[in-house]
Amino acid sequence: MSAGLRRQTSAEIVSEARRSLRTLATQRPFTPQEKQRQLFGESSSRAHDGRPPSAFSLHARHFDAPDSRPGSGTRLSPLEHKPRLSVSLDEDGGVNEATLPKPPTERGNARIGSGGSRARQLRAASINRLPPMTPNTKNMSLEARIGADQPEDKLGHGDTGDDYMDESVFWNTKVLPVLQEFESFAPGDDVSDETVGELCNACNSLHDALAERGMLRRQFKKRSAILRTLFRLIDVGSDRLNLTLAKLILADLVVRLLFTLGNLTAKSTEARERVYELEGGIDVLLDLFQVYQETPSPPEREDVLVKLIRLLANLAIHPTVGTALAANTLCVQLLLEVLEYRCVQESEELVINAVATINNLSFYQGQSSVVRSQHTHISQLLLKLLLSSSMDAVLEATRVFGNLSQIKDVRHFIMQHKVEQFVVTLLDSKTPDVCFSACGVLINLSADPDNRATLRAEGTVQKLVECLRDFGPQDWHLAAVVCQTLWNCSLDGELQHTQELLEILQLYTDKEALQWPSDNGVRQVQEACWELLFLPVAERLRRRFHIEDTTGTTP
Repeated sequence: MSAGLRRQTSAEIVSEARRSLRTLATQRPFTPQEKQRQLFGESSSRAHDGRPPSAFSLHARHFDAPDSRPGSGTRLSPLEHKPRLSVSLDEDGGVNEATLPKPPTERGNARIGSGGSRARQLRAASINRLPPMTPNTKNMSLEARIGADQPEDKLGHGDTGDDYMDESVFWNTKVLPVLQEFESFAPGDDVSDETVGELCNACNSLHDALAERGMLRRQFKKRSAILRTLFRLIDVGSDRLNLTLAKLILADLVVRLLFTLGNLTAKSTEARERVYELEGGIDVLLDLFQVYQETPSPPEREDVLVKLIRLLANLAIHPTVGTALAANTLCVQLLLEVLEYRCVQESEELVINAVATINNLSFYQGQSSVVRSQHTHISQLLLKLLLSSSMDAVLEATRVFGNLSQIKDVRHFIMQHKVEQFVVTLLDSKTPDVCFSACGVLINLSADPDNRATLRAEGTVQKLVECLRDFGPQDWHLAAVVCQTLWNCSLDGELQHTQELLEILQLYTDKEALQWPSDNGVRQVQEACWELLFLPVAERLRRRFHIEDTTGTTP
Protein backbone atom coordinates (compact mmCIF):
# COMPACT_ATOMS: atom_id res chain seq x y z
CA MET A 1 0.00 0.00 0.00
CA SER A 2 1.43 3.40 -1.05
CA ALA A 3 1.96 6.19 1.43
CA GLY A 4 -0.57 8.42 -0.34
CA LEU A 5 -3.50 6.04 0.19
CA ARG A 6 -5.51 6.46 3.41
CA ARG A 7 -6.21 3.33 5.56
CA GLN A 8 -9.95 2.57 5.83
CA THR A 9 -11.54 2.72 9.24
CA SER A 10 -13.48 -0.19 10.71
CA ALA A 11 -16.79 1.62 10.24
CA GLU A 12 -16.06 2.22 6.55
CA ILE A 13 -15.17 -1.44 6.01
CA VAL A 14 -18.46 -2.58 7.65
CA SER A 15 -20.51 -0.05 5.62
CA GLU A 16 -18.91 -1.17 2.37
CA ALA A 17 -19.62 -4.80 3.23
CA ARG A 18 -23.27 -4.01 3.93
CA ARG A 19 -23.69 -2.19 0.60
CA SER A 20 -22.17 -5.10 -1.28
CA LEU A 21 -24.52 -7.55 0.42
CA ARG A 22 -27.62 -5.56 -0.53
CA THR A 23 -26.73 -5.75 -4.24
CA LEU A 24 -26.73 -9.55 -4.26
CA ALA A 25 -29.75 -11.26 -5.76
CA THR A 26 -31.42 -13.86 -3.54
CA GLN A 27 -34.17 -16.41 -4.00
CA ARG A 28 -36.13 -15.19 -0.98
CA PRO A 29 -39.62 -13.78 -1.78
CA PHE A 30 -39.93 -10.01 -1.58
CA THR A 31 -42.28 -8.73 1.10
CA PRO A 32 -43.65 -5.20 0.53
CA GLN A 33 -43.19 -2.85 3.46
CA GLU A 34 -45.49 -0.02 4.43
CA LYS A 35 -44.07 3.19 5.76
CA GLN A 36 -46.33 3.01 8.81
CA ARG A 37 -45.63 -0.65 9.52
CA GLN A 38 -44.53 -1.14 13.13
CA LEU A 39 -43.22 -4.04 15.12
CA PHE A 40 -45.22 -3.01 18.17
CA GLY A 41 -48.83 -1.98 18.08
CA GLU A 42 -50.47 1.15 19.38
CA SER A 43 -50.89 -0.38 22.83
CA SER A 44 -47.16 -0.75 23.23
CA SER A 45 -45.48 1.31 25.96
CA ARG A 46 -42.49 1.82 23.71
CA ALA A 47 -41.93 4.70 21.33
CA HIS A 48 -42.76 3.98 17.68
CA ASP A 49 -39.35 4.88 16.34
CA GLY A 50 -36.15 2.97 16.78
CA ARG A 51 -35.32 -0.61 17.85
CA PRO A 52 -36.16 -1.74 21.35
CA PRO A 53 -33.06 -2.09 23.53
CA SER A 54 -31.86 -5.61 24.27
CA ALA A 55 -32.83 -5.23 27.93
CA PHE A 56 -36.48 -4.73 26.96
CA SER A 57 -38.61 -7.77 27.80
CA LEU A 58 -41.17 -8.94 25.29
CA HIS A 59 -44.52 -10.04 26.70
CA ALA A 60 -47.83 -11.00 25.11
CA ARG A 61 -49.42 -7.66 26.08
CA HIS A 62 -47.05 -5.79 23.77
CA PHE A 63 -48.77 -7.16 20.68
CA ASP A 64 -52.18 -6.17 19.27
CA ALA A 65 -53.15 -9.42 17.58
CA PRO A 66 -54.29 -12.28 19.82
CA ASP A 67 -51.93 -14.72 18.11
CA SER A 68 -48.96 -12.39 18.91
CA ARG A 69 -47.96 -12.04 15.28
CA PRO A 70 -47.69 -8.60 13.56
CA GLY A 71 -49.98 -8.07 10.60
CA SER A 72 -48.44 -8.11 7.16
CA GLY A 73 -48.74 -5.05 4.97
CA THR A 74 -49.90 -6.98 1.91
CA ARG A 75 -51.55 -10.38 1.71
CA LEU A 76 -49.57 -12.90 -0.30
CA SER A 77 -51.34 -15.12 -2.78
CA PRO A 78 -51.27 -18.86 -2.00
CA LEU A 79 -48.50 -20.90 -3.55
CA GLU A 80 -49.08 -23.46 -6.24
CA HIS A 81 -48.29 -26.36 -3.90
CA LYS A 82 -48.22 -29.89 -5.25
CA PRO A 83 -48.25 -32.66 -2.65
CA ARG A 84 -45.36 -35.08 -2.75
CA LEU A 85 -47.42 -37.99 -1.40
CA SER A 86 -48.96 -40.14 -4.09
CA VAL A 87 -52.61 -40.83 -3.22
CA SER A 88 -54.44 -43.51 -5.19
CA LEU A 89 -58.14 -43.38 -5.96
CA ASP A 90 -60.63 -46.19 -5.60
CA GLU A 91 -63.15 -47.32 -8.23
CA ASP A 92 -65.69 -44.63 -7.22
CA GLY A 93 -63.20 -41.81 -7.59
CA GLY A 94 -62.69 -41.44 -3.83
CA VAL A 95 -59.44 -41.50 -1.94
CA ASN A 96 -58.19 -44.92 -1.00
CA GLU A 97 -57.72 -44.78 2.82
CA ALA A 98 -55.03 -47.43 2.69
CA THR A 99 -52.67 -44.99 0.97
CA LEU A 100 -53.14 -42.18 3.51
CA PRO A 101 -50.42 -41.67 6.13
CA LYS A 102 -51.34 -43.03 9.53
CA PRO A 103 -50.41 -41.60 12.94
CA PRO A 104 -47.79 -43.49 14.95
CA THR A 105 -50.38 -45.20 17.18
CA GLU A 106 -51.79 -47.02 14.16
CA ARG A 107 -48.52 -48.52 12.97
CA GLY A 108 -47.68 -52.04 13.87
CA ASN A 109 -44.29 -51.60 15.55
CA ALA A 110 -44.61 -48.00 16.78
CA ARG A 111 -43.44 -47.14 20.26
CA ILE A 112 -44.93 -44.62 22.62
CA GLY A 113 -42.57 -41.73 22.14
CA SER A 114 -42.11 -38.19 23.34
CA GLY A 115 -44.63 -35.40 23.55
CA GLY A 116 -46.15 -36.26 26.91
CA SER A 117 -46.18 -40.04 26.54
CA ARG A 118 -43.77 -42.26 28.41
CA ALA A 119 -40.64 -43.10 26.48
CA ARG A 120 -39.63 -46.14 28.46
CA GLN A 121 -40.19 -49.59 27.02
CA LEU A 122 -42.66 -51.67 28.96
CA ARG A 123 -42.04 -55.33 29.58
CA ALA A 124 -44.02 -57.82 27.57
CA ALA A 125 -46.99 -59.28 29.38
CA SER A 126 -46.58 -62.89 30.43
CA ILE A 127 -48.90 -65.78 29.68
CA ASN A 128 -50.50 -65.26 33.08
CA ARG A 129 -51.38 -61.62 32.37
CA LEU A 130 -54.90 -60.48 33.21
CA PRO A 131 -56.83 -59.89 29.94
CA PRO A 132 -59.62 -57.30 29.65
CA MET A 133 -63.24 -58.08 30.50
CA THR A 134 -65.43 -58.21 27.40
CA PRO A 135 -68.82 -56.46 27.60
CA ASN A 136 -70.81 -59.41 26.23
CA THR A 137 -69.75 -62.06 28.74
CA LYS A 138 -72.34 -61.61 31.50
CA ASN A 139 -73.36 -65.24 31.32
CA MET A 140 -69.78 -66.51 31.55
CA SER A 141 -68.13 -67.56 34.78
CA LEU A 142 -65.72 -65.14 36.46
CA GLU A 143 -62.73 -67.32 35.60
CA ALA A 144 -63.83 -67.56 31.97
CA ARG A 145 -64.30 -63.81 31.77
CA ILE A 146 -60.81 -63.24 33.08
CA GLY A 147 -59.49 -65.60 30.40
CA ALA A 148 -61.34 -63.77 27.61
CA ASP A 149 -59.51 -61.40 25.32
CA GLN A 150 -60.44 -58.94 22.62
CA PRO A 151 -58.46 -57.59 19.66
CA GLU A 152 -59.55 -54.00 20.36
CA ASP A 153 -57.23 -54.01 23.36
CA LYS A 154 -54.16 -53.70 21.14
CA LEU A 155 -52.57 -50.31 20.53
CA GLY A 156 -51.61 -51.18 16.98
CA HIS A 157 -52.13 -53.82 14.33
CA GLY A 158 -49.00 -55.77 15.25
CA ASP A 159 -48.29 -58.22 18.07
CA THR A 160 -46.13 -55.79 20.04
CA GLY A 161 -48.80 -53.19 20.87
CA ASP A 162 -49.38 -54.68 24.31
CA ASP A 163 -45.70 -54.19 25.14
CA TYR A 164 -46.13 -50.42 25.12
CA MET A 165 -49.58 -50.16 26.62
CA ASP A 166 -49.98 -47.12 28.79
CA GLU A 167 -50.47 -47.75 32.49
CA SER A 168 -53.90 -46.11 32.52
CA VAL A 169 -55.06 -48.26 29.60
CA PHE A 170 -53.82 -51.36 31.35
CA TRP A 171 -55.61 -50.34 34.54
CA ASN A 172 -58.93 -49.57 32.85
CA THR A 173 -59.04 -52.65 30.64
CA LYS A 174 -57.42 -55.35 32.73
CA VAL A 175 -57.59 -54.44 36.40
CA LEU A 176 -60.63 -52.25 37.01
CA PRO A 177 -63.22 -54.69 35.55
CA VAL A 178 -61.98 -57.44 37.88
CA LEU A 179 -62.09 -55.13 40.89
CA GLN A 180 -65.65 -54.16 39.99
CA GLU A 181 -66.56 -57.84 39.84
CA PHE A 182 -65.02 -58.35 43.28
CA GLU A 183 -67.09 -55.47 44.67
CA SER A 184 -70.31 -57.15 43.54
CA PHE A 185 -69.93 -59.71 46.35
CA ALA A 186 -71.72 -58.31 49.39
CA PRO A 187 -70.76 -59.37 52.94
CA GLY A 188 -72.73 -62.40 54.07
CA ASP A 189 -73.50 -63.68 50.56
CA ASP A 190 -73.72 -67.44 50.22
CA VAL A 191 -70.84 -68.25 47.86
CA SER A 192 -70.39 -71.72 46.42
CA ASP A 193 -67.10 -73.61 46.37
CA GLU A 194 -67.00 -73.21 42.60
CA THR A 195 -67.27 -69.44 42.90
CA VAL A 196 -64.59 -69.41 45.60
CA GLY A 197 -62.30 -71.29 43.23
CA GLU A 198 -62.97 -68.72 40.51
CA LEU A 199 -62.21 -65.89 42.94
CA CYS A 200 -58.95 -67.53 43.98
CA ASN A 201 -57.89 -67.96 40.36
CA ALA A 202 -58.84 -64.36 39.65
CA CYS A 203 -56.75 -63.16 42.61
CA ASN A 204 -53.76 -65.16 41.41
CA SER A 205 -54.11 -63.77 37.89
CA LEU A 206 -54.48 -60.26 39.29
CA HIS A 207 -51.34 -60.73 41.37
CA ASP A 208 -49.33 -61.88 38.35
CA ALA A 209 -50.62 -59.06 36.17
CA LEU A 210 -49.88 -56.37 38.75
CA ALA A 211 -46.44 -57.82 39.43
CA GLU A 212 -45.64 -57.95 35.72
CA ARG A 213 -46.40 -54.23 35.43
CA GLY A 214 -44.54 -53.34 38.63
CA MET A 215 -47.77 -52.27 40.33
CA LEU A 216 -47.13 -54.18 43.55
CA ARG A 217 -44.54 -51.67 44.67
CA ARG A 218 -45.31 -48.95 47.17
CA GLN A 219 -44.83 -46.21 44.53
CA PHE A 220 -48.01 -47.32 42.71
CA LYS A 221 -50.62 -44.62 43.35
CA LYS A 222 -53.70 -46.85 42.98
CA ARG A 223 -52.51 -49.38 45.53
CA SER A 224 -55.08 -48.20 48.10
CA ALA A 225 -57.98 -48.80 45.69
CA ILE A 226 -56.86 -52.39 45.15
CA LEU A 227 -56.48 -53.01 48.87
CA ARG A 228 -59.96 -51.62 49.66
CA THR A 229 -61.52 -54.02 47.19
CA LEU A 230 -59.53 -57.01 48.38
CA PHE A 231 -60.44 -56.35 52.00
CA ARG A 232 -64.13 -56.65 51.03
CA LEU A 233 -63.54 -60.24 49.90
CA ILE A 234 -62.33 -61.18 53.38
CA ASP A 235 -65.97 -60.94 54.52
CA VAL A 236 -66.87 -63.82 52.21
CA GLY A 237 -65.57 -66.03 55.01
CA SER A 238 -63.63 -68.61 52.98
CA ASP A 239 -60.36 -69.82 54.46
CA ARG A 240 -59.09 -70.81 51.03
CA LEU A 241 -59.90 -67.38 49.63
CA ASN A 242 -58.36 -65.62 52.65
CA LEU A 243 -55.05 -67.42 52.12
CA THR A 244 -55.02 -66.34 48.49
CA LEU A 245 -55.89 -62.79 49.48
CA ALA A 246 -53.09 -62.78 52.03
CA LYS A 247 -50.58 -63.50 49.27
CA LEU A 248 -51.85 -60.57 47.22
CA ILE A 249 -52.30 -58.13 50.10
CA LEU A 250 -48.99 -58.88 51.81
CA ALA A 251 -47.11 -58.32 48.51
CA ASP A 252 -48.07 -54.59 48.88
CA LEU A 253 -47.27 -54.53 52.44
CA VAL A 254 -44.38 -56.99 53.23
CA VAL A 255 -41.65 -55.05 51.43
CA ARG A 256 -42.84 -51.79 52.93
CA LEU A 257 -42.95 -53.21 56.46
CA LEU A 258 -39.48 -54.76 56.20
CA PHE A 259 -38.11 -51.53 54.76
CA THR A 260 -39.50 -49.54 57.70
CA LEU A 261 -38.17 -52.01 60.29
CA GLY A 262 -34.78 -52.00 58.60
CA ASN A 263 -34.58 -48.22 58.91
CA LEU A 264 -35.63 -48.27 62.56
CA THR A 265 -33.11 -50.93 63.56
CA ALA A 266 -30.26 -49.34 61.60
CA LYS A 267 -29.65 -46.68 64.23
CA SER A 268 -31.71 -47.56 67.29
CA THR A 269 -30.60 -50.07 69.92
CA GLU A 270 -34.05 -49.91 71.46
CA ALA A 271 -35.67 -50.87 68.16
CA ARG A 272 -33.41 -53.92 67.89
CA GLU A 273 -34.37 -54.99 71.40
CA ARG A 274 -38.09 -54.46 70.78
CA VAL A 275 -38.12 -56.60 67.63
CA TYR A 276 -36.12 -59.36 69.33
CA GLU A 277 -38.19 -59.36 72.53
CA LEU A 278 -41.49 -59.47 70.65
CA GLU A 279 -42.85 -62.98 71.15
CA GLY A 280 -42.34 -65.02 68.01
CA GLY A 281 -40.90 -62.03 66.14
CA ILE A 282 -37.66 -63.71 65.03
CA ASP A 283 -39.53 -66.91 64.13
CA VAL A 284 -41.90 -64.95 61.89
CA LEU A 285 -38.96 -63.31 60.09
CA LEU A 286 -37.22 -66.63 59.54
CA ASP A 287 -40.43 -68.29 58.36
CA LEU A 288 -40.91 -65.46 55.90
CA PHE A 289 -37.28 -65.87 54.83
CA GLN A 290 -37.80 -69.57 54.21
CA VAL A 291 -41.06 -69.10 52.29
CA TYR A 292 -39.62 -66.54 49.86
CA GLN A 293 -36.37 -68.45 49.58
CA GLU A 294 -38.08 -71.68 48.54
CA THR A 295 -40.83 -70.15 46.38
CA PRO A 296 -39.37 -68.91 43.09
CA SER A 297 -42.59 -67.58 41.56
CA PRO A 298 -43.39 -64.33 43.46
CA PRO A 299 -42.02 -61.37 41.45
CA GLU A 300 -41.49 -59.42 44.68
CA ARG A 301 -39.25 -62.21 46.00
CA GLU A 302 -36.00 -60.32 45.43
CA ASP A 303 -37.22 -57.16 47.16
CA VAL A 304 -38.55 -59.06 50.15
CA LEU A 305 -35.31 -61.01 50.64
CA VAL A 306 -33.14 -57.91 50.26
CA LYS A 307 -35.11 -55.96 52.88
CA LEU A 308 -35.48 -58.95 55.21
CA ILE A 309 -31.77 -59.82 55.23
CA ARG A 310 -30.92 -56.17 55.77
CA LEU A 311 -33.18 -56.22 58.83
CA LEU A 312 -31.41 -59.31 60.18
CA ALA A 313 -28.03 -57.64 59.68
CA ASN A 314 -29.15 -54.61 61.69
CA LEU A 315 -30.60 -56.79 64.43
CA ALA A 316 -27.32 -58.71 64.70
CA ILE A 317 -25.51 -55.54 65.79
CA HIS A 318 -27.07 -55.96 69.23
CA PRO A 319 -24.91 -58.42 71.23
CA THR A 320 -27.85 -60.38 72.64
CA VAL A 321 -29.68 -60.60 69.33
CA GLY A 322 -26.49 -61.29 67.38
CA THR A 323 -25.48 -64.14 69.67
CA ALA A 324 -28.94 -65.70 69.35
CA LEU A 325 -29.01 -65.39 65.56
CA ALA A 326 -25.47 -66.78 65.23
CA ALA A 327 -26.63 -69.84 67.17
CA ASN A 328 -29.80 -70.24 65.06
CA THR A 329 -29.25 -73.05 62.58
CA LEU A 330 -32.12 -72.04 60.29
CA CYS A 331 -30.95 -68.43 60.09
CA VAL A 332 -27.37 -69.36 59.14
CA GLN A 333 -28.55 -72.04 56.72
CA LEU A 334 -30.82 -69.62 54.84
CA LEU A 335 -28.04 -67.05 54.56
CA LEU A 336 -25.61 -69.64 53.21
CA GLU A 337 -28.19 -70.79 50.66
CA VAL A 338 -28.25 -67.26 49.25
CA LEU A 339 -24.49 -67.46 48.67
CA GLU A 340 -24.77 -70.95 47.23
CA TYR A 341 -27.54 -70.36 44.70
CA ARG A 342 -27.23 -66.66 43.85
CA CYS A 343 -24.47 -64.93 41.90
CA VAL A 344 -23.24 -61.38 42.36
CA GLN A 345 -23.75 -60.48 38.71
CA GLU A 346 -27.52 -61.12 38.86
CA SER A 347 -28.37 -60.39 42.53
CA GLU A 348 -25.61 -58.12 43.79
CA GLU A 349 -27.56 -56.35 46.52
CA LEU A 350 -29.03 -59.58 47.84
CA VAL A 351 -25.65 -61.34 47.99
CA ILE A 352 -23.90 -58.37 49.59
CA ASN A 353 -26.60 -58.10 52.27
CA ALA A 354 -26.27 -61.81 53.02
CA VAL A 355 -22.46 -61.55 53.38
CA ALA A 356 -22.82 -58.45 55.57
CA THR A 357 -25.20 -60.34 57.86
CA ILE A 358 -22.79 -63.27 58.10
CA ASN A 359 -20.05 -60.79 58.92
CA ASN A 360 -22.07 -59.39 61.83
CA LEU A 361 -22.87 -62.90 63.05
CA SER A 362 -19.23 -64.02 62.76
CA PHE A 363 -18.32 -61.46 65.42
CA TYR A 364 -19.95 -63.73 68.02
CA GLN A 365 -17.81 -66.88 68.16
CA GLY A 366 -19.02 -68.66 71.25
CA GLN A 367 -19.35 -72.41 71.43
CA SER A 368 -23.00 -72.19 70.32
CA SER A 369 -22.17 -70.26 67.14
CA VAL A 370 -23.27 -72.07 63.99
CA VAL A 371 -21.16 -69.65 61.97
CA ARG A 372 -18.05 -70.84 63.78
CA SER A 373 -18.92 -74.50 63.31
CA GLN A 374 -19.55 -73.89 59.58
CA HIS A 375 -16.31 -71.96 59.07
CA THR A 376 -14.93 -74.30 56.37
CA HIS A 377 -18.04 -74.10 54.19
CA ILE A 378 -18.28 -70.34 54.69
CA SER A 379 -14.61 -69.91 53.73
CA GLN A 380 -15.18 -71.77 50.48
CA LEU A 381 -18.14 -69.53 49.61
CA LEU A 382 -16.14 -66.40 50.47
CA LEU A 383 -13.31 -67.51 48.21
CA LYS A 384 -15.70 -67.41 45.26
CA LEU A 385 -16.77 -63.87 46.17
CA LEU A 386 -13.20 -62.62 46.32
CA LEU A 387 -12.87 -63.45 42.64
CA SER A 388 -15.98 -61.49 41.65
CA SER A 389 -15.95 -58.14 39.85
CA SER A 390 -17.96 -56.43 42.58
CA MET A 391 -15.71 -54.46 44.92
CA ASP A 392 -18.50 -54.27 47.50
CA ALA A 393 -18.72 -58.06 47.56
CA VAL A 394 -14.92 -58.31 47.88
CA LEU A 395 -14.97 -55.87 50.78
CA GLU A 396 -17.69 -57.76 52.68
CA ALA A 397 -16.00 -61.12 52.09
CA THR A 398 -12.71 -59.71 53.40
CA ARG A 399 -14.47 -58.47 56.52
CA VAL A 400 -15.84 -61.95 57.22
CA PHE A 401 -12.35 -63.41 56.79
CA GLY A 402 -11.14 -60.80 59.27
CA ASN A 403 -13.40 -62.33 61.94
CA LEU A 404 -13.09 -65.98 60.95
CA SER A 405 -9.28 -65.79 60.66
CA GLN A 406 -9.20 -65.87 64.45
CA ILE A 407 -9.77 -69.61 63.95
CA LYS A 408 -6.56 -71.54 63.24
CA ASP A 409 -8.18 -73.75 60.59
CA VAL A 410 -9.35 -70.69 58.69
CA ARG A 411 -5.87 -69.19 58.76
CA HIS A 412 -4.55 -72.46 57.34
CA PHE A 413 -7.25 -72.34 54.63
CA ILE A 414 -6.24 -68.78 53.68
CA MET A 415 -2.55 -69.62 53.36
CA GLN A 416 -3.23 -72.89 51.59
CA HIS A 417 -5.34 -71.22 48.90
CA LYS A 418 -3.05 -68.17 48.57
CA VAL A 419 -5.82 -65.85 49.73
CA GLU A 420 -3.26 -63.76 51.63
CA GLN A 421 -1.74 -62.64 48.32
CA PHE A 422 -5.06 -61.15 47.29
CA VAL A 423 -5.51 -59.55 50.71
CA VAL A 424 -2.05 -57.92 50.52
CA THR A 425 -2.93 -56.31 47.18
CA LEU A 426 -5.96 -54.70 48.85
CA LEU A 427 -3.53 -52.52 50.83
CA ASP A 428 -2.95 -50.60 47.58
CA SER A 429 -6.56 -49.42 47.65
CA LYS A 430 -7.28 -45.72 47.92
CA THR A 431 -10.21 -46.46 50.23
CA PRO A 432 -9.47 -46.61 53.99
CA ASP A 433 -12.26 -49.15 54.60
CA VAL A 434 -10.69 -51.63 52.20
CA CYS A 435 -7.27 -51.24 53.81
CA PHE A 436 -8.81 -51.63 57.27
CA SER A 437 -10.53 -54.88 56.28
CA ALA A 438 -7.29 -56.20 54.76
CA CYS A 439 -5.40 -55.40 57.96
CA GLY A 440 -8.05 -57.29 59.93
CA VAL A 441 -7.05 -60.46 58.09
CA LEU A 442 -3.28 -59.80 58.09
CA ILE A 443 -3.14 -59.05 61.80
CA ASN A 444 -4.50 -62.54 62.52
CA LEU A 445 -2.33 -64.25 59.90
CA SER A 446 0.84 -62.59 61.25
CA ALA A 447 0.06 -63.92 64.72
CA ASP A 448 1.22 -67.37 63.49
CA PRO A 449 5.05 -67.60 63.39
CA ASP A 450 4.89 -69.87 60.33
CA ASN A 451 3.14 -67.17 58.26
CA ARG A 452 5.39 -64.17 58.97
CA ALA A 453 8.19 -65.04 56.57
CA THR A 454 5.69 -65.63 53.76
CA LEU A 455 3.95 -62.32 54.42
CA ARG A 456 7.23 -60.39 54.46
CA ALA A 457 8.32 -62.06 51.21
CA GLU A 458 5.09 -60.88 49.55
CA GLY A 459 5.86 -57.21 50.32
CA THR A 460 3.39 -56.86 53.19
CA VAL A 461 5.64 -54.65 55.34
CA GLN A 462 6.28 -52.11 52.60
CA LYS A 463 2.58 -51.81 51.78
CA LEU A 464 1.72 -51.44 55.47
CA VAL A 465 4.24 -48.61 55.85
CA GLU A 466 2.81 -46.87 52.79
CA CYS A 467 -0.70 -47.32 54.12
CA LEU A 468 0.33 -45.79 57.47
CA ARG A 469 1.94 -42.86 55.69
CA ASP A 470 -1.03 -42.14 53.43
CA PHE A 471 -3.99 -42.72 55.76
CA GLY A 472 -2.60 -42.11 59.25
CA PRO A 473 -3.84 -38.54 59.87
CA GLN A 474 -7.18 -39.33 58.22
CA ASP A 475 -8.04 -42.47 60.18
CA TRP A 476 -6.21 -43.07 63.46
CA HIS A 477 -8.10 -46.31 64.02
CA LEU A 478 -6.71 -47.67 60.76
CA ALA A 479 -3.26 -46.39 61.73
CA ALA A 480 -3.48 -48.30 65.02
CA VAL A 481 -4.41 -51.55 63.22
CA VAL A 482 -1.52 -51.07 60.77
CA CYS A 483 0.93 -50.60 63.65
CA GLN A 484 -0.37 -53.72 65.38
CA THR A 485 0.07 -55.71 62.16
CA LEU A 486 3.64 -54.41 61.82
CA TRP A 487 4.27 -55.40 65.41
CA ASN A 488 3.10 -58.97 64.72
CA CYS A 489 5.21 -59.19 61.57
CA SER A 490 8.32 -58.21 63.55
CA LEU A 491 7.90 -60.59 66.50
CA ASP A 492 10.65 -62.85 65.16
CA GLY A 493 13.08 -59.89 65.04
CA GLU A 494 13.08 -59.29 61.28
CA LEU A 495 11.54 -56.29 59.56
CA GLN A 496 12.39 -54.17 56.54
CA HIS A 497 11.95 -50.41 55.98
CA THR A 498 12.56 -49.59 59.65
CA GLN A 499 14.12 -46.19 58.95
CA GLU A 500 11.13 -44.94 56.98
CA LEU A 501 8.80 -46.38 59.61
CA LEU A 502 10.65 -44.61 62.42
CA GLU A 503 10.40 -41.26 60.64
CA ILE A 504 6.65 -41.67 60.18
CA LEU A 505 6.13 -42.76 63.79
CA GLN A 506 8.19 -39.86 65.11
CA LEU A 507 5.99 -37.42 63.20
CA TYR A 508 2.67 -39.05 64.03
CA THR A 509 3.39 -39.36 67.76
CA ASP A 510 4.12 -35.63 68.09
CA LYS A 511 0.75 -34.02 68.80
CA GLU A 512 1.97 -30.49 68.17
CA ALA A 513 3.39 -31.37 64.76
CA LEU A 514 0.09 -32.76 63.48
CA GLN A 515 -2.54 -30.70 61.69
CA TRP A 516 -5.94 -31.08 63.32
CA PRO A 517 -9.37 -30.15 61.88
CA SER A 518 -10.65 -26.67 62.57
CA ASP A 519 -14.05 -27.98 63.68
CA ASN A 520 -13.93 -28.50 67.46
CA GLY A 521 -16.27 -31.49 67.46
CA VAL A 522 -14.35 -33.36 64.77
CA ARG A 523 -11.04 -32.47 66.41
CA GLN A 524 -12.14 -33.88 69.77
CA VAL A 525 -13.11 -37.19 68.16
CA GLN A 526 -9.84 -37.46 66.23
CA GLU A 527 -7.74 -36.52 69.26
CA ALA A 528 -9.51 -39.17 71.36
CA CYS A 529 -8.92 -41.80 68.64
CA TRP A 530 -5.28 -40.75 68.33
CA GLU A 531 -4.65 -40.86 72.08
CA LEU A 532 -6.57 -44.02 72.98
CA LEU A 533 -6.08 -46.24 69.92
CA PHE A 534 -3.04 -45.14 67.95
CA LEU A 535 -0.58 -43.62 70.42
CA PRO A 536 -0.08 -46.65 72.75
CA VAL A 537 0.77 -49.15 69.98
CA ALA A 538 2.73 -46.56 67.97
CA GLU A 539 4.90 -45.61 70.97
CA ARG A 540 5.60 -49.24 71.73
CA LEU A 541 6.52 -49.93 68.10
CA ARG A 542 8.70 -46.80 67.90
CA ARG A 543 10.63 -47.61 71.08
CA ARG A 544 11.27 -51.13 69.91
CA PHE A 545 12.69 -50.22 66.52
CA HIS A 546 14.51 -47.19 67.86
CA ILE A 547 16.47 -49.41 70.23
CA GLU A 548 17.16 -52.01 67.56
CA ASP A 549 18.12 -49.32 65.07
CA THR A 550 20.69 -47.77 67.41
CA THR A 551 22.25 -51.17 68.17
CA GLY A 552 22.39 -52.01 64.46
CA THR A 553 20.68 -55.39 64.82
CA THR A 554 17.93 -54.64 62.30
CA PRO A 555 18.71 -54.16 58.61
